[in-house]
Amino acid sequence: MKKNVNIKALSSDALLIEFEQRIAPEILWQVLALERLLQEHLPKGIRETLPAYASLAVFYESSFWAFAKLKSAVLDLLPLLPKTASHLPSGRRQAKGQKQMKFKTWEIPVCYGGSFGPDLRQMAEERGVSEERLVEWHSARSYPVYMLGFMPGFVYLGEPDERLHQPRRSKPRTRVAAGSVAIGGRQTGIYALPGPAGWNVIGRTPVGLFQLREERPSPFRPGDVLRFVPIGKREFEAQQALWQAGRYPLQKQWYD
Repeated sequence: MKKNVNIKALSSDALLIEFEQRIAPEILWQVLALERLLQEHLPKGIRETLPAYASLAVFYESSFWAFAKLKSAVLDLLPLLPKTASHLPSGRRQAKGQKQMKFKTWEIPVCYGGSFGPDLRQMAEERGVSEERLVEWHSARSYPVYMLGFMPGFVYLGEPDERLHQPRRSKPRTRVAAGSVAIGGRQTGIYALPGPAGWNVIGRTPVGLFQLREERPSPFRPGDVLRFVPIGKREFEAQQALWQAGRYPLQKQWYD
């Protein structure tokens, strides 16, 4: 395992742990498993951990840890990684007495096409199929959350059906609405806040996905799973009104 992991300084009080550089659930599980090992075995002096597709950023107290010392401690944990990763949501049986990590599955209502998804029609025309067929392809899968960024609350999700792979727009939009669901290359994602967008927008959710006043502004974390539920325009407006009135909770359940 050690030969497949690279550890380097990110700043004077942070290091970056890199795994095999590809987008795949099994790589994400290794990242999340290592995050758990750090929380269990090295709780002191660690300020924050930030998981991404194939890496884990670790921010630490420089008065407690030196880079070389923490790097050595992380390397000592790597032999435990396969067993810990096996107790992540992968369908494998957990060992007796092993506490399994739990994540959430979220149902996200989406109104596809029209003014909510201005790129859906062109994508359908390019493929010679109906817009409804593209919606079926997009909503048929469950998508793991890989990371949050590049703007607050933006949700990077797993790979959609290969028939939906679409290059980023040659001319990005200067602004899309909050809740816009989009496809960029081999990924899909959600713009939680309004802002510029280079991905192809195919729909929009009526619920807010970034609440600044909450302790955790985004309800999602890497390892969670999102499922898109198609809705019509009237239902979009009704659910948006309920959400704005604080009476529409997102549907979720634990999975392991």
